[in-house]
Amino acid sequence: MSSTINQITEQLETRKTNAINAYRELVTLTASDGKSPSLDEIERILRDSDKTIDDFASDERRCRRRNEWREAIGNVPQINSEIAATKAGISAEDEKLEAAKQAHAKAVRPLRLAIGTANDSLLAASAARSELVRTMWPEDAQELKHLEHRCQVAHREATEARESLLALKSRVSSSSPQRNNYGWLSEKEEQAERGRVSKVRPEVFEKAELRVEAANEALNQALKVRDEFSQEALAR
Repeated sequence: MSSTINQITEQLETRKTNAINAYRELVTLTASDGKSPSLDEIERILRDSDKTIDDFASDERRCRRRNEWREAIGNVPQINSEIAATKAGISAEDEKLEAAKQAHAKAVRPLRLAIGTANDSLLAASAARSELVRTMWPEDAQELKHLEHRCQVAHREATEARESLLALKSRVSSSSPQRNNYGWLSEKEEQAERGRVSKVRPEVFEKAELRVEAANEALNQALKVRDEFSQEALAR
């Protein structure tokens, strides 16, 4: 009797195991979008495995997600290979850049040295000019000082002439109503302002412009005479 019970128990366990295995195969097949068995077969598998339709739907979703996760893990070698290839490409470009930098530095180095040499020559020339000025003949030094003074006087005159002309132009350009510290000018103040501006006659402008032209011409002439004499004095 006990032998029969053992056989029945083993048979039931085997049937249960087979039913669970069949259920898992069904879930795996469905989650992998494979060809599912007939509805009758599905119903039999659910019944034999003691599973409900809700169990089947839940396990199918879980298995589908697991498939997606396995796929993501399976892509790791390819991703690592792509990363390695990309890094290799970056390294190659970095080597090109470094080579280009070294080539640029090599090409520029003599040019920078040439500029440094030229700057040294300019400094030497400037020092030489200072020495020529310092050792100038006393008579030439006195004359050059006189010419420098003439240039300064001409420069002041040119500056004053320009400022005077600008002041006249400013008076005319301010003919529109102006604001004082408390608001717009009153009508009486505006009339007085317009009257003051209207007193600037055209001949006054012409005279101021002629003064500027004359002052500029005098300054240019003074600078020319000074420079010419300076060159002659340095050459003696």
